[in-house]
Amino acid sequence: MVAADLAQAQALREAKSVVAQQLKSIVAIPLLSLMHLQPSDTTSVNAAGELLGVLYLDSPRPAAFSALDRKVLDALAVEAASVLDKARLIQKEQERRRLEQELSIAREIQQALLPKGFRHFQHFQVTGLNRPCLAVGGDYFDLMELGPDRTAVVIADVSGKGLGAALVTAMLQGTFSAMTLGQDPSKVFAHVNRFICDHSEVGRYATLFFGILEKSGRLDYINAGHLPPLLVHEGKVESVFQADSFPLGMFPHAEFKPASHTLAPGDTLVLSTDGVKEAMNVEEEEFGMERFHEVVAQNHAAPLEELQASILSSVEKFTGGAAQADDLTLLILRYAGAN
Repeated sequence: MVAADLAQAQALREAKSVVAQQLKSIVAIPLLSLMHLQPSDTTSVNAAGELLGVLYLDSPRPAAFSALDRKVLDALAVEAASVLDKARLIQKEQERRRLEQELSIAREIQQALLPKGFRHFQHFQVTGLNRPCLAVGGDYFDLMELGPDRTAVVIADVSGKGLGAALVTAMLQGTFSAMTLGQDPSKVFAHVNRFICDHSEVGRYATLFFGILEKSGRLDYINAGHLPPLLVHEGKVESVFQADSFPLGMFPHAEFKPASHTLAPGDTLVLSTDGVKEAMNVEEEEFGMERFHEVVAQNHAAPLEELQASILSSVEKFTGGAAQADDLTLLILRYAGAN
C-alpha cells in the first residue's frame, strides 16, 4: 500500500495533476494475483504476486483516510484481485478450448489427407496407418497411381512434431502428389530440398522413402535418410534399401540418385517411421530393430492387416501405456506377381 499526506510528500505535492485538482491525500493499493500463493498468504496485500492493477483513491482533504478506511480498502483490494484472477482464468480456459478445437480440426484434415480403404490392385496388396503422438504429427504416407502398371509409394518423417511438423508434411504431400503428372522423382526431391533449405526459418528437415513399383516387380526408389524398409523374402527378414541420400532440407545442393530392386512374388515390404523402432517403455528402453524384425518374421505369412495389427500389438505390449514422444506410421506392401 502507498498512503500519503501530500503536505509531507515533497515528490508528489508539486505534480501537475495534484496541483490542478488540489489534492491533499492519496491511497494506492496494488492488486496482486493470488493464484500462485499459499492460502495463508491470500489475506495479505503485501504477499508477493503478479501485479494486476492498482486500487487508487484521492481526496482534497488532508489525512482523509483513517486507519479503518485503509483496512477496508485492503480487504477490497484482495477481493478485487480475486475477481481479476477469476476473469483471467475464464479467459485462459476459453483460449484453451479454442486451441483444442483448432487442433481437432487440424487433426481431422491431416487424417483425411491420408489414404484410407485401399482399393484392390492386381499385382500387389497394401495397408497402412498413422498414429501421431500429439493431436497432429510430422509423419505421413501416401499411395499414388502413375498409370495402369505403375504405383508410387511414399513415407516421410519430418523432424519435430506438432503443428510445425504437420505444416511441413502437408507441403510435402502436396508436392509429391505432382508425381502423378509424370515428374521425375530426382528432380522433385531436388526441388523440395532446395525450397526447404532456402526457407531456413522453417527449421525442419524430413527423411523420406519414395518408390515406384511396376507390375513386373521392379521397384525404383530413393531413400533420403529414412529408416530402411524391411523386406520379407522367402520367410527371411532383411533391412534393405539403405539410405543413400541426405534427408530433405539439410544441404541445398544434395543429390538424390535413384536405385532399383526387383521384388519376387510373395515379397513383403514393411515401411515405417522411427515411432516403431524408438517406441519406449516406462524404463525408457527402446523397442528396437531386433524386436521389430522378430514380430515381422513371426507373422510374415499372415494377411497384411494381421501383420500390421501384430506389429502394433507388440509395440503396445512393450511400451505398457507409456507416453510416446514420436509419431508412429506403417505402410506395408506385398507383391503378388505380374499375372
